[in-house]
Amino acid sequence: MANRKSDSGFRLTYRKLLVSDARRLLAVEQQAHIHPWSIDSFLDLLPRDDTRAFGLLDKSLLVGFFVYQLILDEAHLLNLCVSPEYQGQGIGSRLLAASFEDAMALGARRMLLEVRAGNTNALSLYRRSGFVQVGLRRNYYPGPEGREDAVLMTCELEESVL
Repeated sequence: MANRKSDSGFRLTYRKLLVSDARRLLAVEQQAHIHPWSIDSFLDLLPRDDTRAFGLLDKSLLVGFFVYQLILDEAHLLNLCVSPEYQGQGIGSRLLAASFEDAMALGARRMLLEVRAGNTNALSLYRRSGFVQVGLRRNYYPGPEGREDAVLMTCELEESVL
């Protein structure tokens, strides 16, 4: 994963995230989501051998991250999150591209994910990147007005457009 200077002038660097980063991940997650992951979710996943997590930093500030789990030749994208003040600047696309690159280097052929049906920005990003809907989980996520469906998506990594 290459480090790059963005069009808006900040210098972005990638680095692998560790258990010691859990509180920083939680802070970004809480800023970005109505129903964020808990600290325990991060503490459970980060030390696992089958889980990969990378952060994108502007200097020392964590601006976004991804977490995926590798199961045989499939990568399950568990979380991709961008701090609200950095949204709309291509950070999500960069993180997704980095997750593809990392997963393919480990032998993954496809990536799977679930996304809130109401998260139109994420759905648009995933569709532009080559994901297609393969299913729907009814009432999967807690929502502000009850439960919300999850859209199940998959992408053949070698055919992605990133």
